[in-house]
Amino acid sequence: MASATLGRLACQKNSFLRELSAKVVSCVRAPDSSSDFDIVFDDSVLFPEGGGQPGDTGVIEKIRDGQTSSVPVTKTFTQDGNCVLRSAQELLVGDEVVLRVDWSRRLDHMQQHSAQHLISAVAKSTLDLNTTTWLLGATKCNVEFDSTSVTTAQLETLESQVNDVIAEARPVTFHYKYEDSDIRVVVIDGLDLNPCCGTHVQHTGQLQECRHVSSRIFT
Repeated sequence: MASATLGRLACQKNSFLRELSAKVVSCVRAPDSSSDFDIVFDDSVLFPEGGGQPGDTGVIEKIRDGQTSSVPVTKTFTQDGNCVLRSAQELLVGDEVVLRVDWSRRLDHMQQHSAQHLISAVAKSTLDLNTTTWLLGATKCNVEFDSTSVTTAQLETLESQVNDVIAEARPVTFHYKYEDSDIRVVVIDGLDLNPCCGTHVQHTGQLQECRHVSSRIFT
């Protein structure tokens, strides 16, 4: 039984999917834990950490002998191109389960990640600023530009233009770079296209609003 590879996971094809029926492909004891197991399913609704985006959390629901058990997924990561979910639940190859994602965490990650793409695109087209790195955090998204002379007025312009695009509710879509490739290209209609494996909103309106809360210069 094969598993879906990173780039072709259910959560990447539809980031708004909240649950998925899945079958166990493999289950082994986690190498750095005496109580957890690393499980690979034939597909996943939970996104594994990667591309600058933290992994999803959620639960594995299993019905056995008429009883339903629900065990948290504490970690998600990729290994050899496969999505691995870590849990205290030992499962057998072929077991059928329901995977459920922590939706509030997923939505926050989608909004932050799509907002970063939008901010970086507008910064480049408006101010000729290149994004050098970014960080998706628990409460805010940090974006670093390749300039030490960005003014307050420029940041105000950036914020205003980003919110203009949000108000336009431009479609956010993806396609594969090649037909037989797992490399996804995320597109903000008429503005940006960027290789990315992460989860994203369906249109910029779902970002609601973007606010610049602080900035500092690194020397």
